[in-house]
Amino acid sequence: MGVQLYKDKYACLRELYQNSLDACKCMIALSGNKESGQVMFWLESKDSGKEAYLCCMDNGVGMTKDIIVNHLLKIGNSYYTSAAFERLRVSQKNSFTPTSQFGIGILSCFMLGDSLDIVTRPMQEFAEDTSPIRCTVDGAHENFYYASPDPVDIEKIGKHGTIVRVRLSDSSLISSKNDGKIWFRHFALSRSHNIHRYAESLFSDWDCHIHNIITKFVGLPRPDVSVTVQLADGGHEPIERWDRPITSHALKVSSTDVDLLEKYSRKQGLDDYSNEKGRIQFKVHH
Repeated sequence: MGVQLYKDKYACLRELYQNSLDACKCMIALSGNKESGQVMFWLESKDSGKEAYLCCMDNGVGMTKDIIVNHLLKIGNSYYTSAAFERLRVSQKNSFTPTSQFGIGILSCFMLGDSLDIVTRPMQEFAEDTSPIRCTVDGAHENFYYASPDPVDIEKIGKHGTIVRVRLSDSSLISSKNDGKIWFRHFALSRSHNIHRYAESLFSDWDCHIHNIITKFVGLPRPDVSVTVQLADGGHEPIERWDRPITSHALKVSSTDVDLLEKYSRKQGLDDYSNEKGRIQFKVHH
């Protein structure tokens, strides 16, 4: 199925986000802008930690079996370019425009994992049958099969939405640990990407951290579709717009980290860090 179409092995997170974003945008349009969208990413383990999963959940329009079979799992065959969607858009006077681009879509998940598990429930305004659906795909070249949805997943989804789980082929590919310095790293990088060279210990494994990866792919979250990452300690961290200053977060850092940034800023002749430091709430732990 050509899962190596993308060079970036983390491209599936972008595809998962774009699929969820489109589902949420469509849901918002069908609700008459009365509802807002929600997308959440997290990692979970099963079988006593032997299996690790990358998970994405949204409260979008959900999917029918026809959409799963004929669009989701087919390369370059988006539902939003189909005659069925065009009829829906005309009948509902829906001005929704999809975000997703042609590509291998959700099948890019097999660059990181070896199995897909999908649980979805269609929105009432979107499908006549709103019964929950679960299907599993064991490998990019394997057939999929239907299974009974877990009641816990049905409860998580609520009235409509989708959960996609990717069983990771290597649990070390993505991290979700929370050492309290996530926003400090985003703040430091916003000053200069070269800081990696001067603060290697601070950015160890940052390239594979789920919050960092998703932040890069999301870019500018829509005001009506929130994006959140659940971390290993159960905490929830939102994905913020990069064009807004990080002033609403308490940056929990050590005095060593602060000294390191100040030293780097002086070395590079950067005034931004010193200027912004006074406007940001630091919680320094010695």
